[in-house]
Amino acid sequence: MEYRKLGKSGLKVRDCLWAHGSPSFGNQLHMSDAKKLLQSAYDKGINFFDNAEGYEAGESEKIMGGAISALGLSRDTYAVSSKVYWGGGKPTQMGLSAKHVRDACDAALIRLKVDYLDLFYCHRPDVDTPIEETTRAMHNLVQQGKVMYWGSSEWSAQQITEAHAIARQEHLTPQVVFGEALEFSLSLESNSARTQALMIDYIVHHQKANGKTSGKVFKWSNTSLFSDKILILQKKHAIKKSPPAFIIQDCIALTWWSMVFRLVELIFS
Repeated sequence: MEYRKLGKSGLKVRDCLWAHGSPSFGNQLHMSDAKKLLQSAYDKGINFFDNAEGYEAGESEKIMGGAISALGLSRDTYAVSSKVYWGGGKPTQMGLSAKHVRDACDAALIRLKVDYLDLFYCHRPDVDTPIEETTRAMHNLVQQGKVMYWGSSEWSAQQITEAHAIARQEHLTPQVVFGEALEFSLSLESNSARTQALMIDYIVHHQKANGKTSGKVFKWSNTSLFSDKILILQKKHAIKKSPPAFIIQDCIALTWWSMVFRLVELIFS
């Protein structure tokens, strides 16, 4: 069984069980099913469970935390992650301000029923918050023992490089990973070249385009709008093979919102 290091850290993890999608924890997958899924994944050696405050408005984390607690999994045998950005509808409940980063972490710890997070992501870039503020907020969580490692998701190579430079200059904790949607993203190659130089690993999610490239869900290959793009991705990133980072399992189906969003992205890309 192959385990891979999380970036340049010493933490070794296997494929990640991703708690979002459709069905997802809190949407169609409830406690009894979540316990069966987590136990099956755990028994197969999967030791990394991912979630986010924005997944089903925190309900996904509550169910995952309850399931892990009910199963009695030893905390030193698995890693768990959360993400901060979409915490609610009020201005102080969104983004990557120092306040929301701290509030989101505290709330995630309660929902997941753990004392610390192994990995805490910035779910999206926040153009309204200085990167230095977010980097320092993540560093503070590490210093407090609430977070072991932090990373980003869907950040540009420039944003990742800036955060890393600030961390080095100010003697703060740098991020160890960044997440990138391989589903329809063509920026992964340029991002990975720069981040590998910084010893930052990347986590690929939607690597099978929510099942479209595997033929499990939709027959997109019959639709010219998608087939060329997917073919390019298959050749460019070798989707059918494991990328050089551990893989977050592909979702079973597309949510309506995700499908519309990706369609718009394709049309205007």
